[in-house]
Amino acid sequence: MNNERRDPMLPAFFQPLLEGQSYRNMLYLLISFPLGLAYFIVLVVGLSLGLALSLIGVGIPLLLGMLALTWGLMAFDRQITAALLGVDLPRPPALPRPQRSLWRWVGSYAQHPHTRASLGHLLLRLPLGVFSFAVAVCLLALSGGLLASPVLYRWAPLNIGPLFVVDSAIKAIVAMLVGLLVFVASAVVMNRLAEAYGRMAADATERAARESALLASEEQLASVAAPQASFRR
Repeated sequence: MNNERRDPMLPAFFQPLLEGQSYRNMLYLLISFPLGLAYFIVLVVGLSLGLALSLIGVGIPLLLGMLALTWGLMAFDRQITAALLGVDLPRPPALPRPQRSLWRWVGSYAQHPHTRASLGHLLLRLPLGVFSFAVAVCLLALSGGLLASPVLYRWAPLNIGPLFVVDSAIKAIVAMLVGLLVFVASAVVMNRLAEAYGRMAADATERAARESALLASEEQLASVAAPQASFRR
C-alpha cells in the first residue's frame, strides 16, 4: 500500500513523518466516523421506510431506489478507500437487469451478492468509524498538545501527569521532543489500523466479485439451457 521512497539518512522509526501515505491514512480514519454515520442513517431509514410502505405498494419504488443507492454508496466508498489508502479494489459488477415487475427487480437487487456485501460493509463502517475516529483524535490531541508546549505554557502551566508540570522553557522543549516521539508512534499505529481497514475492504469486494461472477455464469448457463429444453419439448 505504501510505495513511497524513504530517506536513507533518517532512522526507520521516523520514516512515517516523510510519507504522504501516513497523512492520508490519518485523514481516512478521521472521516470514517462521519461517513459511517451518514451511511447508517440513510440506509436504515430508507430501507425501513421502504419495507414498511411496501405493504401498501407505495414503498416498492422507494425500496428499489434504496437498493440501487446501496450500490452507489459502495462505489463512492470504494473510490475514497482506493484514493486515500492506495489499495487496489475490484471493479463492481454490472447492475441487475431491469425486470418487467418491480418486485422481481427488487428481488434481483436483494439477492445479488454485491448488494449483501455492500450493505454489510457500509453498516459496519459506523462502529469501525467510531473506533478509528476515537483513536485518531486521542493520539493526535495528545501529540499535538505536547508539540505545542513551548507556546501553550506561556499562558498557563501544563500538567502532564501527576509528576510533570510544564512551567519553563526547558520543560517545554522536553515535552515537545516527547510529543514528536508520540506523534511518530501515533502515525505508526494509525498506519497499521488503516492497513487493516484496507485489507478488510479488499476482502469484502473480492468476495462479492467472485460470488457475482459465479451468479453471472449460472444465469448465462440457465439462459442457454432454457431454449434447448423448450426445443426438445
